[in-house]
Amino acid sequence: QTCLIHFIKRNIILLQSTYKYICMFRKAARNPKRKITLDFLNKGATNKAPTVTKKKKMDSKEKKIRPNVFMAVQIRNPDIHEQLAKCQNDAIKENKKLERHLESVNKAHITLCVANIQKEQIEEAKIVLAETFEKRVRTEFSEVSFGLTGVSGFSGGRVVFVKPSTGTEHLHKLREILQDSLMAAGFHVNEARKAFKPHVTIFKADFESTGKQGAREMKGSLVHFAEYEDFHFGSEKLTSVQFCCMESPKGEDGYYYKHDEYFFNSGDEGVANIDDNVNKSKDGVQAEDG
Repeated sequence: QTCLIHFIKRNIILLQSTYKYICMFRKAARNPKRKITLDFLNKGATNKAPTVTKKKKMDSKEKKIRPNVFMAVQIRNPDIHEQLAKCQNDAIKENKKLERHLESVNKAHITLCVANIQKEQIEEAKIVLAETFEKRVRTEFSEVSFGLTGVSGFSGGRVVFVKPSTGTEHLHKLREILQDSLMAAGFHVNEARKAFKPHVTIFKADFESTGKQGAREMKGSLVHFAEYEDFHFGSEKLTSVQFCCMESPKGEDGYYYKHDEYFFNSGDEGVANIDDNVNKSKDGVQAEDG
């Protein structure tokens, strides 16, 4: 009789464990990320309920590829530079901490798109861009101008910029053409699907150089630009499209190194060189004393 009772108890435990296992198996079938182990069938574990362990998550995302080049429209109009500098200086007078986050007016530009193109691919990319410019850009955009009006920001004021107010539809279309040509040629274009918000950066918290402290200093900085909310900084004629490098040292004029530049009119190149020489006399924007 004792053996019979022991036999019955043992089978009840086994049935209970089996039932729990079946329930967990059903749950696991609905969630493929879960993995079932049959511990209750192992020797010495016949009286244990089945255990479920979570399968280690595999990182399905590709390692982020950082951009190292960008296509840009440079802001060359000296009147715009003067107004940008005044805006920056006025903000620094109100908050001295902004000075170390200042972006020189000599670097003023609108980024059209960013990409990762290796050194050995640069010449190929230049050929692709030059052909695209001649076939799809030069004629259509040769008479384009855009205005810059008002100040806004990203990330709660950690990036402060001046906004294009007119001609933005041309910038959007130009970006699309350049991105499409690079991707069609097999180059990696970053943020291709991200909404395009053309802008000219005038202050930026650079995490690599200033860390979290810089982000804190810039947070909420838009309060210092209230008088420039609707201010018109001027208009810029589109004279060229530039293929720039993020990693190379800046030139004597403080602007980015250019792998190549594509001019809309033959006379624009000479005008661009004159403007660049004028800007060389300004070693960035400095806060005024007082």
